[in-house]
Amino acid sequence: MNSGPEGIAAGFTSNLLPNATQLASVREFARCGELPPEPSFLEMASSLAPAELKRYDLEIQKTQTELDRLIAERRSLVSYTGLCRAILSPVQRLPSETISEIFDLCFPEEIYRIKPTTTVREQEKRISYHHLFQLAKVDATASNYYSRSVFELLSVHARRWNKVYINAHNRGNGLSNFRVNLGRLKKLELVGDWKGAEFFQNAPQLREFEFTGRVQCLPKIPWAQIRKGAFYAHRRDSLAASLSALLLPPNATTFTLSIDLRRCRAPARFRIRLMLAADDGHELAVGRLMDSLILPSLRSFSVHPQPGKNPPVWTSPNFVTLAARSGFSENLTFLSIHAMLTDSDLLECLEVLPNLQNLHVVDSTSPEASQVVITDEFLRKFITAPDMPTLIPELQCLTLRSVLEFSDASLVEMMNSRAGLDEQDVFTVKLVPLASRKRELSFESMEELAKEVSKGGLAFILLEN
Repeated sequence: MNSGPEGIAAGFTSNLLPNATQLASVREFARCGELPPEPSFLEMASSLAPAELKRYDLEIQKTQTELDRLIAERRSLVSYTGLCRAILSPVQRLPSETISEIFDLCFPEEIYRIKPTTTVREQEKRISYHHLFQLAKVDATASNYYSRSVFELLSVHARRWNKVYINAHNRGNGLSNFRVNLGRLKKLELVGDWKGAEFFQNAPQLREFEFTGRVQCLPKIPWAQIRKGAFYAHRRDSLAASLSALLLPPNATTFTLSIDLRRCRAPARFRIRLMLAADDGHELAVGRLMDSLILPSLRSFSVHPQPGKNPPVWTSPNFVTLAARSGFSENLTFLSIHAMLTDSDLLECLEVLPNLQNLHVVDSTSPEASQVVITDEFLRKFITAPDMPTLIPELQCLTLRSVLEFSDASLVEMMNSRAGLDEQDVFTVKLVPLASRKRELSFESMEELAKEVSKGGLAFILLEN
């Protein structure tokens, strides 16, 4: 067996190459614009540098030639060892009848496709090509009599395949034969009804998952491991159900969601609730999610952290852009938000939601939050007066889960200004003091609110957290 040079030899190093001290000294003289006491070394470096640089160019060219040789030899070795493995493969010793059945039931794609007129002898020759069985297609539908034997063959020889495509009406049909190979599974593509299937849960290397079908037919897989996903929605699923697939892989960096809006069953109005977990490394996650959506029929929008997690970081410009793109000014009537933001951030968002009827705001109690949302400035923006524009004139219910950092006077003034704006509707304020509240509502303020409520057109509900 031939062998070339042992490797890339170490190249030369120019005697002109400066050390760290020399380089720092030259930089200092260059910065000051002064000549050193003995400038002869500068003249020597300038005169000898072109020849030294040519030597470097020659060494680089020789190294590149040697690198090309190593790459070519590696490719040759890969091809050689692949042929050796193919010769030693147990498939070579299968009976001709079995090989014929395999080629009838497992056919490769594209250039490896086997024609129906291929003889058994030709099939025996082709099976020696070591790339042929890196891809196999199996029809395991109920009408295929040979499905069980094919599964058994796949199980025995599966270590040599990189891809296996299975068409099976019964989601569990024969898959137990592949359990030994789950540790090697990296990419999974499924179509159809796999509801409740637990077979793929123990696949430690699974990183890519594609599914075509209904959301309710998804199998149980280790979603936290998935980094790249794709979901091709079924026409019978509602638009909201299809969008819920976005929330399944929490750590995915790339996710493709394909929905045919012409065929997808979409109600005239729907709502979406996002449960988000955020940390310092995902401050832009909410904004990026909103940039990827368009929700033209949305009526209800809620953003809350997962239980036990810090509130996500809210980015107002992304929401304002989403609102303009989706027509929230016409359709959105409910907004619930528990996120890391300031009162000015939220007010910026509310200015583009004139038809909002129900607003639910939660003060962030995260230790990282230096500001709260429900402040005097926030409440004063809801005060209605003849000489000033009204923020969200259609608002009917305002729910505040607050640390009570605002003043009682601001709350009373806001509620009094809203009382009786619409003879048919009652303006309702629900106040839920959080456990981390800074104070209690004063008795005088409660008494004044009670008087206003008794006049009608106003409701005030104080709840315990």
